[in-house]
Amino acid sequence: MYIDRSTVQVYLSTFNSNSAHYGGVISSTDSTVILDDSSFDVNAAHIALDCVDFDVVLNSDRDGWSGNDRLHIGNYSLTLEDGSEETVTICLSPGEYSPYVCEGNDIWWKDISWSIYDSDDAMVLSGKSLDSENGKCNASWGNFTVTADDVADGRGGVVD
Repeated sequence: MYIDRSTVQVYLSTFNSNSAHYGGVISSTDSTVILDDSSFDVNAAHIALDCVDFDVVLNSDRDGWSGNDRLHIGNYSLTLEDGSEETVTICLSPGEYSPYVCEGNDIWWKDISWSIYDSDDAMVLSGKSLDSENGKCNASWGNFTVTADDVADGRGGVVD
């Protein structure tokens, strides 16, 4: 949080900012923030997102992804340890992403699937695993671009 020429007063209050959840940065000039009465008065504010939340659903027709199978999205490497479904929330920086599963030579590679949803629960992209013995470990099921916005709701968007 950056505040210039402002008054900040905190008294026995809890302040939960959406932008903090989304990795945001709040920049404010000539503003007053008073939290003891749960008020937030800003003359000029700008929220720039560092990253945008996405829910990733990992699915299996069996019990997990056998440990070696990984869904790669940017710097994330996700797996389904056990069970038939798990949802993981990740925060992606603005940029282009081409997710893929490297199945780790698992004989059950056809049972692996995944889906990515944005903050409005709209599916962004989904896919499956490919058999790495056929040289397709790094094949992608498509790509999407993450953009950051500066709207009051603190959420980013997806293009393509």
